[in-house]
Amino acid sequence: MKNNSQISIPYTNNASLKLRYLAVQKFHEGQSRTSIAKILNVSRRLVNEWITKYLSGGFDALALKLATGQPSRLIPNAFNL
Repeated sequence: MKNNSQISIPYTNNASLKLRYLAVQKFHEGQSRTSIAKILNVSRRLVNEWITKYLSGGFDALALKLATGQPSRLIPNAFNL
């Protein structure tokens, strides 16, 4: 099923973000979420999350969040021996 409406995908060199954008592009082309998951070799749950985020907030909603992680336990001058 081919749809003539093209979407403009933002440029990124981040592979994870590019995968999300590709999923959205395939969705706009009319492919099912299950087939998108098979093509991209990811779970259908991930594709559902990405498409839901995109539909609610556009490409900005697909942006990767920085992981803060646990704060360092080292004392700032620990390496000065």
